[in-house]
Amino acid sequence: MSKKKAIKIATASAIALTGAVAVAQPQADAATNSVDKAITKATTQVNKAFNLYYNTTKKSNKLPSGSAIRKEVKLAEQYYTAAQKEIAKNGGSKKAAYTKKLEASKTSLNRAKNYVAAISVTLKASRTDLDKAIASGKQGTVASKHAALEKKIAEFEKAVTKVFGPDARRLLTKTYTTPAKAEAAAVATEVKVYAAYKEIESKKLISTDLEKAGKLIESVKADVEKLKAKNTTLAKNLVKAAEKNNKAYEAALPAVVTAVSATNASTLTLTGTSLKNLKAEDITLAGNTVESVTAAADGKTATVVLKTLVTPNVEQTVKVKDKEFKFTYKLTATGAAITEATYDDNKANQFVAFTVNGAVANVSDLLANGYTVNFSATDKDGNVDKSTELFANRTTGELRTAGLAEEYKVQVTLTNGTNVIVSPLQTIKVKNLDLAASAINSYEFLNTTGGSSVVQNSTKLVVGETGKFQNLKVVIDGTEEKGLVPTKVESSNKAVASVSGGVVTAHTPGTTTLTLTYGNTTKAVTFTVVNEKRELNSVKVTKQNSDTQIYNTTAILGNGPTLTVSPLDQYGDPVDAAVLKIESSDAAIASAPATVTSSANGKVDVTVTASKTGSTTLLFKDNANNKTLSTFGVTVTENNGVATKKLEIVEPKDSDAVKKSADNTLDLSDDKFVEYKLNQYTSEGVKNGSVNFAGYTVTSSDTDVATAATAGDVLTITAVKKGTATISLKDNAGVNVGTITVTVVDNKATITGVTFKPQSKLDYAKTVDYKTFLSYSEAAAGLDPVISGITLSKSTNNSVRLDADGTNKLYIDTNGNSNYDAGDTDLGEIELTATTDSTNLTPAGASVAVASGAKGTLIFKIKEVGKTKIYASTSLEVNVK
Repeated sequence: MSKKKAIKIATASAIALTGAVAVAQPQADAATNSVDKAITKATTQVNKAFNLYYNTTKKSNKLPSGSAIRKEVKLAEQYYTAAQKEIAKNGGSKKAAYTKKLEASKTSLNRAKNYVAAISVTLKASRTDLDKAIASGKQGTVASKHAALEKKIAEFEKAVTKVFGPDARRLLTKTYTTPAKAEAAAVATEVKVYAAYKEIESKKLISTDLEKAGKLIESVKADVEKLKAKNTTLAKNLVKAAEKNNKAYEAALPAVVTAVSATNASTLTLTGTSLKNLKAEDITLAGNTVESVTAAADGKTATVVLKTLVTPNVEQTVKVKDKEFKFTYKLTATGAAITEATYDDNKANQFVAFTVNGAVANVSDLLANGYTVNFSATDKDGNVDKSTELFANRTTGELRTAGLAEEYKVQVTLTNGTNVIVSPLQTIKVKNLDLAASAINSYEFLNTTGGSSVVQNSTKLVVGETGKFQNLKVVIDGTEEKGLVPTKVESSNKAVASVSGGVVTAHTPGTTTLTLTYGNTTKAVTFTVVNEKRELNSVKVTKQNSDTQIYNTTAILGNGPTLTVSPLDQYGDPVDAAVLKIESSDAAIASAPATVTSSANGKVDVTVTASKTGSTTLLFKDNANNKTLSTFGVTVTENNGVATKKLEIVEPKDSDAVKKSADNTLDLSDDKFVEYKLNQYTSEGVKNGSVNFAGYTVTSSDTDVATAATAGDVLTITAVKKGTATISLKDNAGVNVGTITVTVVDNKATITGVTFKPQSKLDYAKTVDYKTFLSYSEAAAGLDPVISGITLSKSTNNSVRLDADGTNKLYIDTNGNSNYDAGDTDLGEIELTATTDSTNLTPAGASVAVASGAKGTLIFKIKEVGKTKIYASTSLEVNVK
């Protein structure tokens, strides 16, 4: 093949590779000098760079290596520039021709450079920044990084449009633009929501342009709902921000009422939008007062309670802000029914509940609509009329407060002209609801004969003895309450034993059933009265502060235990003032005091002296006749040190100055203290004293809940307020020797409801005080009145009284002395105030002398003692001319 033919074939091949735009290689025989060589070198490199991206994308359907294409394009630019310089230096008269020849490759060079310019617009950093921002959940950062990525994508897309070759542009878009756009689109909803609420907040649109704020909120409403389904920090933060702005927006919206109707004689129903923003002062009705406005959750309806009943069958005009609405109240009864219920046996202001047309009825509504109302009652069998016995007012259905049976059949009759509605007979029950007890679990019987205070183990009484029941454990509202006394005790055989004032007196030998009553529950106990007087018969020995009988003990040499000894009679009951003689079979080993005498409760503590190792027996004898009553074994071992230490609760004692808990649940209203000792035990498990806490430190995890302190060998934990706290005890080396978790509760009774006396307008002079608003029973001179109508969180058999002449506190008369003192339980305090628009009404304490010229509203409150919380309140309108 000739050299000329070979050059033609090479040229044709290059053209085929690059398409129609490929640049032909210069003739080899033309490259005879430095200018030709420079042009050839530049042209060859330009074609190489161009073909690298163009042919790779077209033929291989992939993008070339970024570093490779940049290298080739850089060389092409360098060679092209070098060729230009060579032409300028050595082109001579052929400069124009040389320049034209070189510029034939410029288009390809520019195309290669455009490709490199496009891939140099990198999206990676912007995508990474957006990823980090999304992970952080910071809304503003996401918005700014999203905008930066969108800007970068636009820059990249613009650069791609300048790239020659559809395949190159397609692959660049697919590789870089598409995934970047997808990433930006993934948070487009978030960015849109953020932009809307950012504008609302930054421009303070809720206060400056509420309409625009509403449009922005509406524009992203659907988007916010989408975000609620996303489980990302960013989405959650945006939803929270949206809810915050929406709430502020709704609060700023003016209420719009579109319709008004009367639900009953004292209640109106308003329909419209944003009614949650409607206030009582926005509504006026001539001759009436709006007491309250309560809107539905969606703000589309609202209930308006009026102070005065509206006149039935008369068109009324109510004004809501600047708009008037007409309504007419009508009530036509088509049916009535008494509500099955249980009422208290001595509570004032109780009314039989009933329904009219299936809704809770109001007697005042019925009377206002021209109906007469008449309640009637029979006995539980429906035979004997008991209307007068049951009802204090047969029109209102008010019940009497005394002399009631346990069950009645009741009905109500409504009459309006020829329209007569008679309800079916319904059974109602009457009980002492103040004592909602369901079971008496246990009791103590205290023998009080001769000033004794012995709690009996048996149900035996000797003729002439007396006693009473105490410390009942009663299940009340599902909780076992302790320390209660029966409200009533009855004997089935009064000749054997009678009951007066709760005291049982034994009269003659025989058997009787003593029935204890507490609230609604009873417990029957069979007692036997005998002739045989009590005699000392045996001795029961227990560990100190324990009721479990033991028959022997192990003592440490020089450290004898203290035992509780109970002399018992032939009936198994403790004997007070019994004198015991104590002897030891080997006093050299262990001994006890020669004689001891039981106290009024029939017990005596005896300390054993352990003098020598070995075993001996203690003999408990009747001092009067030297009769052995019981024996008790004592083994004395050497003190072999301390093998273990145990942090143990100190059992509470009746003699404790303050009530202590037997467990780690402390009650602020009962046993608010618990004591611990760090007891030591030998390897044989024998108790070997307790550790003195000198140098020890004790801390509480929450001193607001419980505090702890040590004194001698006793650790005392004191409850402060409800909650849980962990007490840590460390020895003098800083080593933790015990951790105690205590739970503090407060099971005191609190006020959950108050039944006030119904009020009407006061138009005459009088003194207004607690008697005006509360149902009460006067006490003897100097004593506090009993208040009824107070509902408590837990039952009590003590009276609720009012310290009317002192602190104005309502309290449970815990100690039963009818006077408020430290032994009683605070419930609340009463307060009487006048509204600011009142004239000549200035309450002093909890009363006010209403005289001529007084006008306004008095508000009677029952509050938490010393605090602002109001348990219940009522009002009285005053207008004395």
